[in-house]
Amino acid sequence: MDKEEIMKRLGGNVTEEELMKLFSPKPKKQKKRQTHKGERAEDYMGQREPDRTFTEDEIREFCTVARSDRRDMWTCIITMSGTGMRPFETLSLKPFMLGFPRAQFTEIRGKQGKKREIPFHDRLWAELHAYIKEEKLERDQILFDFNIRTLQRHVKKYADEVGIKWIATPYSCRDYFATRFSAMRGEGLRPVVILKAIMGHNLFPNERYVKITPEEKIEAVNAVFKDLIL
Repeated sequence: MDKEEIMKRLGGNVTEEELMKLFSPKPKKQKKRQTHKGERAEDYMGQREPDRTFTEDEIREFCTVARSDRRDMWTCIITMSGTGMRPFETLSLKPFMLGFPRAQFTEIRGKQGKKREIPFHDRLWAELHAYIKEEKLERDQILFDFNIRTLQRHVKKYADEVGIKWIATPYSCRDYFATRFSAMRGEGLRPVVILKAIMGHNLFPNERYVKITPEEKIEAVNAVFKDLIL
């Protein structure tokens, strides 16, 4: 239906400006990023995709600085680096979640509320329990009592102190886990499926037929991180 026909049907009682509004395309609404409890969308602006990930020397120096500054921040950083958990997932951890539904695992809700089991390598498992004991945390207390913006500030601070020139963010720790895992375990179908299961990535159709046991996950992360000193 053209403009002249619309004017005839309306008896000519419509202005050119009103017609322009009728025919002008409506602006698309910007889709808001889904945020999780304790997060704001602006916390992720420019933060999701760092330029690169940590080298072995960089992560070691980075964690050394963190450890000398704050015990809780260092423990949070090595947890993200040793499990591949997202920042909001790590900041939601509580003592009672460790060891559920099985020993040396935790079950978390990731993006879109999807559940997955996260294995802890032996050294990280011991560090987490030592941290809980030192801080005298109750079973339902938050492990890391700070928000994601505080975590971001400290990651940037430590990166600056060790001379890292690229943009380091909390997600750099998750990227480091994936990079180290891939380098140490190879790129075969089974290691890729284990990595995707741990990180909460979708599987390709052919990968869904590969069944991974909890023991395989523990064995994999122990093999990847047995020689790492953070």
